[in-house]
Amino acid sequence: MKDVFPNDDERSKALSWVIYLTDIGKFLYESDVVIANMDEPLDPGVIVECMVAKEMGKPVIQYRTDSRSPYGGMGDCHKGMHWFPMFPCDQFIYMPTLMFGDSKHVSNFYEACTEELDKACQDLKEKSEKQNDEDMTKHAKEIVRLAKMILDGAPDLTSMSSLKRILKNYIAMKSELEAFAPKMKSRNSY
Repeated sequence: MKDVFPNDDERSKALSWVIYLTDIGKFLYESDVVIANMDEPLDPGVIVECMVAKEMGKPVIQYRTDSRSPYGGMGDCHKGMHWFPMFPCDQFIYMPTLMFGDSKHVSNFYEACTEELDKACQDLKEKSEKQNDEDMTKHAKEIVRLAKMILDGAPDLTSMSSLKRILKNYIAMKSELEAFAPKMKSRNSY
């Protein structure tokens, strides 16, 4: 990639686009349900994925096993986390890890988490089956369209021929991606 983009900033921008479009426009789009870990520190990427999943009509299950509570008490309705990231979810599972006595307690905890996530997936099965591209927001449809363009002709994400194809597609659609991207402004004097 250095021969195509000798500038670090250009390489970073290209990789960012490929990762973003593959993650959101392919993997998220092709998912039946989104299961998101909401332990601290909250991952901004996971929050964006939850929001876009909602725009795509995907069921979103968030779970929290964290007993840290930077935004309130464990007993409040938001279980100590900032409430904004909770809103795009359909179900929220709270199972704090407190103190474990031995490996049996740990095993029981993870088994219980798996059971709760499975129940939530079953509860949301009908919503998952009703997903329809026509119900997606304009923003979500645009991400999927751009992802299909950048991945066109690349049957996988690991072979050198596919990676070269993705790079070629990126170069061809670079101006369209720049139009979709936020306009960067910076101020260095005050």
